[in-house]
Amino acid sequence: MRVRATLVSLSAIAILALASQGVPVAQQDTPGQDPNGQAPAGRGGGGGRGGGAARSQAEKDYVPPVRSPVNKPAANVRPVNDAMLRNPDPGDWLMYRRTYDAQSYSPLDKINKNNVKDLELVWSWGIEKGTSPNVDDWTGPIVHDGVMYLAMPGGVVHALDGATGDFLWQYRHQMAKGVSAGATGGLRGGVVLYDDKVFIFPADGKIDAINMKDGKKAFEASHYDPGDGHSPASGTGLAAEGKIISGVDCAEGMRCFVGAIDAKTGARAWRFYTTANPGEPGGETWEGLPPEKRGGGSGDPWITGSYDPSLHLTFWGASQAKPWHRKSRGEKDGMSLLYTDSMLAMDVATGKLAWYHQFIPGESFDIDEHYEFINVDIPGYAHKSGFEMGKAGVLWHLDRQTGQLIRAMDTGLQNMMIIDPEKGFVDYRPEVINAPMGKPLYTCPSTSGAKNARQMAYDPQTHAFYIPMSLNCSTRVYLAAENGQMGGECCRLNMFQPKFQGLAGQLLALDVFGKTLWTHRQAAQLSSPAMTTAGGLVFVGDTDRYMYAFDAATGKVLWKSPRMLTKMSGSPVTYTANGRQYVAFVTGVDAHNWISTVARELNPSVHWPQAGSGVWVFAVKQ
Repeated sequence: MRVRATLVSLSAIAILALASQGVPVAQQDTPGQDPNGQAPAGRGGGGGRGGGAARSQAEKDYVPPVRSPVNKPAANVRPVNDAMLRNPDPGDWLMYRRTYDAQSYSPLDKINKNNVKDLELVWSWGIEKGTSPNVDDWTGPIVHDGVMYLAMPGGVVHALDGATGDFLWQYRHQMAKGVSAGATGGLRGGVVLYDDKVFIFPADGKIDAINMKDGKKAFEASHYDPGDGHSPASGTGLAAEGKIISGVDCAEGMRCFVGAIDAKTGARAWRFYTTANPGEPGGETWEGLPPEKRGGGSGDPWITGSYDPSLHLTFWGASQAKPWHRKSRGEKDGMSLLYTDSMLAMDVATGKLAWYHQFIPGESFDIDEHYEFINVDIPGYAHKSGFEMGKAGVLWHLDRQTGQLIRAMDTGLQNMMIIDPEKGFVDYRPEVINAPMGKPLYTCPSTSGAKNARQMAYDPQTHAFYIPMSLNCSTRVYLAAENGQMGGECCRLNMFQPKFQGLAGQLLALDVFGKTLWTHRQAAQLSSPAMTTAGGLVFVGDTDRYMYAFDAATGKVLWKSPRMLTKMSGSPVTYTANGRQYVAFVTGVDAHNWISTVARELNPSVHWPQAGSGVWVFAVKQ
């Protein structure tokens, strides 16, 4: 019986996937069609020339048929206010990582340890392919009042019935001249909901506000002027206190920043530059580098921030300096290069910096620390805590009120740095930082990191983080960066961690005090973020095209999905519609290309096709 059910699920996946490939709503508007897919009068869908008066009269009389897509209003969707964002309905997934604290945890428990084995595919929907094969699946579904909003490359949004997958409406951004129609923009994590609007961040720098109910454009805004050397960071935005906040990347000669617009009007509210110029606080930490060398991707805030309503602070990470190696950059020895490789706490109303914590001053190997900052209130603990883990696999515990380091917990997967539990980063190991340029350097991890953009999840029931990790090392050669290169390295060879030959993927359950609860290791690379639920479950997926449900307490695998079309990738979510709980997973081709590179080298027998991006929705059999 179980074999038959599995075959039925696999057949459903194949049928739905093929259907999604040909659905008209998933196509670009073709020349000669209006946005609703109808041929204009005079074309009639026919070919040929001539016809004289008879043809002219026929064209005048022709009434084109209605063709899909026909937008339908999402009638019962309520505007999203600050109170709802602070305390979401349990059945909603209102933002990237679900809540302001970025825990990626849902209080839903209808799907639980006892019945997760009975999950079956209910519906699926394709994700339109972007112009780069590396970016079509960074997205994550956002669900409110039973409606799923799905952002796609090119500034495309589809609204779907969360219970059935029925199409409701689509929105298609008109990309500015000179920008590819399928470019990604700030897609990672999905749309932003606020008031009665859906906000997206297309690649041409516009911020589109779309009416939540019918998909019509309300207004557009931007953080910067066209052509000024800025572009959207790859992460989505955050709505808080009447502001839409998002990261902005920068070309050489410009500085990256976190910016905010007014959610009602689109007016620019504030910006905070993530690198410091001469005469500004922190400017002296760049001695040896002129202002035009303090941008070019340095401090890129590409991971969406979190927020503490009680402190009125939003927390955003700033990436490492570019080029990666300090000998390629040319700053004076010992410079910390603020605020790169830091966590920044900013006042939501003004953008004023409240505090910063720099994890690795003058970071030199692209092993950066700027990822999701998870807010946790530990029972009986005096501090308001915040946690971050980056590529080195160190769990950093900060006081989120002051930025003070509480503890640095090294998981033992790096050989590059000296980490003191009380002081944090002490220094690079001499054999690493003093290695000659132009010669192979062996490090663990590789620049792909032990943990990176696949966000970890927190479970308040176990007081533990569930961290998708990669067990990798590499050799690579650092060179002088040329022609505006961000890296200045070549010739990387990825390899397994010495202690874990043949194993590329690890899911680590680590409590807030650094105690390991359990570890799951496998040959295939983990390739999706993690999600936890009150049903005692942890969901995560891999490059071998499976999604898994683990017992959060023990690490036992309780469910393994049918094999999907391609690898698991974007953010999993769970929600309710019409009283039923669903879990939705995202497949995609190569969004996190640094993950894919390692996976293809360490396990070349594990392959996934360069097609099949979509969202797949499961529920317990009825």
